[in-house]
Amino acid sequence: MLIKDWMSKNVHTVDAKDALQKAVNVMKEHNVRLLPVMREGKLVGVISERDLFTLQQLGLRAIGGSIRKGGDVDELVRISGDIQALALGMIEHDVGAEQITRFISTLNDMLTARIIDLEFGGVELPGVEWCWMAMGSEGRFEQTLYTDQDNGIVFTHPNAIEPEVVRQQLLPAAQRINQHLASCGFSLCKGNIMAGNPEWCLSLAEWKSRFANWIHRASAPELLNATIFFDFRALHGAGHLVDALREALDAMIKHNRLFLKKMAENALVNRVPLGFFRDFVLGSVDGNEPPGIDLKVNGITIFVDGARIFSLAAAVHETSTVRRFQGAAERMGLAPDRIEAWADAFHFVQTLRLQQHLRQIEGGLDASNRLDPYQLNRLDRRFLRESLKQAKDVQVLLEKHYRF
Repeated sequence: MLIKDWMSKNVHTVDAKDALQKAVNVMKEHNVRLLPVMREGKLVGVISERDLFTLQQLGLRAIGGSIRKGGDVDELVRISGDIQALALGMIEHDVGAEQITRFISTLNDMLTARIIDLEFGGVELPGVEWCWMAMGSEGRFEQTLYTDQDNGIVFTHPNAIEPEVVRQQLLPAAQRINQHLASCGFSLCKGNIMAGNPEWCLSLAEWKSRFANWIHRASAPELLNATIFFDFRALHGAGHLVDALREALDAMIKHNRLFLKKMAENALVNRVPLGFFRDFVLGSVDGNEPPGIDLKVNGITIFVDGARIFSLAAAVHETSTVRRFQGAAERMGLAPDRIEAWADAFHFVQTLRLQQHLRQIEGGLDASNRLDPYQLNRLDRRFLRESLKQAKDVQVLLEKHYRF
C-alpha cells in the first residue's frame, strides 16, 4: 500500500502573503484543520487551527496593551473596532460562546476602565470612595457583539456632606463616560439605566434602601424592571463597596421566600417555545416579519432568570449564568450532570445567536435575535430543540421550589 492511496487530493492552500482571515475562511469553508502555506509555488509551512487560536490570543493581549496605553477617547474608539474584529474572527473560527463572551466582556471592561480613568483623572473628591458597577449582560460577563449600557455608581461620603452634593460632583464625568461608551459601540440604554442618571448614581446607603424597597414590596411589575440590577458587579474603583452591597442583599433575601416567589412568577411568564409534541412554537413581533424564535428572550433569558433566582436563594456571589448554576447546585443538592446539561444548552443557544449576528453583519443587515429554526440544518435544529428542553427543565425546577 502506498502513501498516495491515503493522501488528500486537491489540497487547499494559502499563500504566505495572504491575510490571516483568509486562512480562517478557507478552514471553515472546506472543513479542514490544517492548511499548507505556499510561497512562489513551494511549501514553506503548515498552519493549524491551534496556531490560529494562539494568534487570536496574541491579538487579545495586543489589544489589551493598546487599551492600557490609550491616551484619549478617539484612540479608544478605534480600539473598540479592533475588539469587534477579534470577536468576529473568533466566531468565524468556531471558538466556544463562553470564551467569546468572556473575551469580549474582559476587553470591554478594560476599555471602560480606561475611559473612566481619563474622565475622573481631574475630579477632586476628598474623603469620597466610589465604584463603577456593571449590570445586565456586562455584569454577567456575557456581552455579545451588540449590547447597550447598564451601569451605575455606588459611593460613600463624609458625614458632614449630603449624598446629593457628592452626586452632583460625580454626574458630569459619569455622563461623559456614558457618551464615550456610546461612541465605542455600547448604545445608550433605552431605559436610562446608566451611571449618568441621578437615579443610579447613589450612596451605599441609598443603594441598600433601593434594593430593600424592591425586595420587601415584592411588586411583580417593579421586580420585572429591576432584574438586571441584581447582576451587579464591581468594574472599576472601590470594589469593597460592591461587596458590602452584596452582603446587605444576602441578609435582605435570606428569609424572604415571597420575594423569590415573585421573581420566579415573573420568570415563568416567559415560556419555552416548544409545543406539546416538542415542536417549535413560532411567533412574530408585529406580523410584518417571518415567524421565528427570539434566541435571547425565549432562550438565553430563561437560563439567565433561573440562574439569578437560584443564586440569590443560595447566596452565591457569582454573576455569570453558568457559574451561578454551579454555585447554587452545591447548596441545593442538584446533580452535576443536570447542571452540565443546562450549561451546554445555554452555550449552544448563545453560539447560534453569535453565528446569526455574524451572518447579519456580513450581509449588511441589522442584528436581530429572531431565528427561524427550520432554516437550520437537521443537526443544529435537533440541538436547539434539546437545548430548549433544558430551559424547560430550569423552569420546572423553579416552579417546584416556589409553588406555595
